[in-house]
Amino acid sequence: MVSTMTREDGFTLSELIIVTILLGFVLAAAYAGAQVMQKGADISDQQSFVANETDEPLLQIERVAQQNLAISQVTPTHYSVTFKTDRDDDGVFDWETYTATTGGRLLWTLKRGNNPSSLTTVFSDQVVSRYNNNYSQGIPLFRFYGPSGLGTDHEYTDAQLTSTSSPMDWDGDIDRIVVTVSSSNGSVQGMDSRTVYFRNRQTPGT
Repeated sequence: MVSTMTREDGFTLSELIIVTILLGFVLAAAYAGAQVMQKGADISDQQSFVANETDEPLLQIERVAQQNLAISQVTPTHYSVTFKTDRDDDGVFDWETYTATTGGRLLWTLKRGNNPSSLTTVFSDQVVSRYNNNYSQGIPLFRFYGPSGLGTDHEYTDAQLTSTSSPMDWDGDIDRIVVTVSSSNGSVQGMDSRTVYFRNRQTPGT
């Protein structure tokens, strides 16, 4: 009689090793794909955050600048300006200051009153952007333009803005500003600008 050998159900050691290796490749590929997707999601979140940090303050400043009756002559620079408005149309002036700080913040202060020397503070140094980098990157928050006999595209320098020998006529010399807000989060940076023309001027700044 001839005897035959039969194989019991199951896997050999070699087959188990091969399956384990293949499974390792599959899991490694899945992990790498998940990492790529997570990184993409993180970048997308950062882009959305930076867009909000840039657009919201820019729109707020643009709205106020469009309504301004005058620019205060006290401390106007490329990184800080006070706009005189009457947002409630109640005859009591609002003085809204926007400042890009060296610490990476964009701040807003609101004061009210008709006498610049005795204004009532409503809000002081409210943060409108926590990741602003205008100052750190040397990007002016405000750029001032006007004719002043120098051409309609003349841009005023810091020296001209703060000159005491030839003080600015803020209502005659400045007819528009360019507002630029720059912010960043991680490796993502964002920047946008608006040009605002002054059409609502009434009285000189104080």
